Amino acid sequence: WFLALGVPRLYDGHDMRLSYVTWQEEASPTVVVELLSPGTEADDLGQRVREPDQPPTKWQVYQDILRIPYYLIFDRHENQFRAFGLRENGYEPLEIANQRLWLPNLNAGIGVWQGTYQGITRSWLRWYDDQGHWHPTPQEAFEQERQRAEQERQRAEQAVRQIAQNLLQTGMAAEQVVAVTGLSWEIVQNLPSE
Repeated sequence: WFLALGVPRLYDGHDMRLSYVTWQEEASPTVVVELLSPGTEADDLGQRVREPDQPPTKWQVYQDILRIPYYLIFDRHENQFRAFGLRENGYEPLEIANQRLWLPNLNAGIGVWQGTYQGITRSWLRWYDDQGHWHPTPQEAFEQERQRAEQERQRAEQAVRQIAQNLLQTGMAAEQVVAVTGLSWEIVQNLPSE
């Protein structure tokens, strides 16, 4: 897959983007991530020599034609992560520390994460931030938002209970406190009066 900065995720703001066509885009990809396949390993790693009268190899397209700054390769069978950075003379291997690679041009990192995603437990490539925290998956983001909303609901409920308790202390009748706060009769009755 490709990461192209400045390219919208939707066509015309509403239609899903099904592909990235370089000659139609205004920006070239910044990162390409290749999932290594045993049958195309030589091509993926730039080890295949271009035959005369044949189109350029994948490596040549990324390195010499598109000039993609980062070429990342993940072998999901061996859980091996390799990275190459574009220099004047072509792609050079980048050092990967602890299965993580920081990409300063993007202010983001990518690395190998062991966990469960969409019901499958294995090693995955995953983006992380400048603090070293993995960016949440959609499921994790949903769960984080659910927890945040629940905490906010609990804070709001506690604030309403405090208001109800204050109203009771001013001498307001419990029936009025129920009407004003929307709390149940049982909750209002069980609030401390002082």
